[in-house]
Amino acid sequence: MAEPRVSVIMPAFNAASYIRHAVKSMLNQDEPSWELLILDDGSTDETLGAAKAASDGDPRVIVWSQENRGVVFTRNALLQRCRADYVAMLDADDIAHPERLAFQSAFLDARPGVVVCGTDVLQIDEEHRPIGVGRSPHQLDSHAGRVERLLEGDSSAIRQPSAMMRRQAIERAGRYVDRGVSLCEDLELMLKLSEVGEVCLCPRPLTLYRRRSDSLNLSAGDKGRDVYRDILRDAYARRGLDRHPPERRTTAEFARSERLFDWSRVALREGFLVTSRRYIRRALLDSPVSWKLWVQAAKAHLPRKVIAKKLRWERSFGIREHYRQAMQAAGLDTGGLFL
Repeated sequence: MAEPRVSVIMPAFNAASYIRHAVKSMLNQDEPSWELLILDDGSTDETLGAAKAASDGDPRVIVWSQENRGVVFTRNALLQRCRADYVAMLDADDIAHPERLAFQSAFLDARPGVVVCGTDVLQIDEEHRPIGVGRSPHQLDSHAGRVERLLEGDSSAIRQPSAMMRRQAIERAGRYVDRGVSLCEDLELMLKLSEVGEVCLCPRPLTLYRRRSDSLNLSAGDKGRDVYRDILRDAYARRGLDRHPPERRTTAEFARSERLFDWSRVALREGFLVTSRRYIRRALLDSPVSWKLWVQAAKAHLPRKVIAKKLRWERSFGIREHYRQAMQAAGLDTGGLFL
C-alpha cells in the first residue's frame, strides 16, 4: 500500500456515542490520501465495535485496542504507527470539516518552516448543537504572540484536536511526555514544537470541537497544578527565561454557571439562538440570583428580528456554512439550530 499523505490519529475511550460521526467525517474528506489510526484504550462501552462499523470496510481506517493505559501512552502508540509525513489530530468525539486535511496539508507544503498548523474550532455540545467560534485574541496573529500565549499556559493558542504537524518535528520534540496525570500534555508538546519551528493558526473553523457538560467539574487538583507549573518551568529553563508560571484555575474552580453563561454568550454572538437560550436557562438553575445571568437571559430572549439586526452576518453566515458542511460530512442534521 502506498504511503498516505496524512496520518490521522484518534485515541478513543468510551466514545461509542460519537466516534461514528468522527470516522464518517474522515471518510468524506476532500483529500483522498490519508490513513486513520484509531486505538481504543480499554473502553467499557461499544467504542471498538462502533469504530469498526463506522469504517465500513475502508482499508484506510485501522482500528485496534489495548488495555487501558491512559491518553498519553495511547497517543504515543498511535504516533509509532504513523506512516505519513504529516500527522493530524482528531479526538473521537470531534468532527473534521471536509476541507480540513486538504487545506492544512497544502498550507504546510507551502511553508517548510512551519511545524504545526492549527485552525479555529467551532465548539459544539453533546447533542451537536453549535456553541460558536471563540474569537482568537489579536496576539495570536503572529508566531511570537502564539508562543507567548503558550508560555502563559494557554493551550488554546493551538487547540490540539485541530492541529496538523510534521511527523519529523514531533520526533525531534520527543512526542508526548507522561507526567503521571493526563493534563497539559498537549501544551507541553506545542511548547517543544515551537522551539523546533513556527506554529501557525489559520482562522478557519475546520474542526467541530465538542464541549461536554459532564466534564465541567473535572479537576486534577493539586497534582494537576504541580504538573502545569513543572511544564512551564521546564519551558522557561529551555529558553533561558527568568519568570514564574501564572496561577492556574482548575476546571472545578469555575462555577458551572460561569461556564454555561460563557457558552450562551458565545452562541448568541454567533447567531445560534437555540443553543444560547438552552445554556442560559441551565445556568440560571444553578445560580438563580446572579444579575449577570439574568441580563444575558434577557438578551437571549429578545425578539428574533432584534437579535438578527445585531449580528455580523458575513461572519455568522461563514461560520454557519462551515458548520453545515462539517455536520453533513458526519451524517448529521442541522435543522432548527439557527435564528
